[in-house]
Amino acid sequence: MDVFKAIKERRSYRSFLPEPISEEATEKILEAAIWAPSPLNTQPWEFIIITKEEVKGKIFSEAERCINRSSCP
Repeated sequence: MDVFKAIKERRSYRSFLPEPISEEATEKILEAAIWAPSPLNTQPWEFIIITKEEVKGKIFSEAERCINRSSCP
């Protein structure tokens, strides 16, 4: 795929289905991310998979709080 076309046609999703992603799909996504290029092949990222609704809710609340303030810790 042409890079310019991919950039122009990209989509941002603001809402998601309530069903969780299967473990198989999660593993496939992580494998793709692991193979993504990085500067000097350093792969400096870490991935955290959050499946508990309580934890997701806390993260969402904190993100909302930070958006509504000029600075966040």
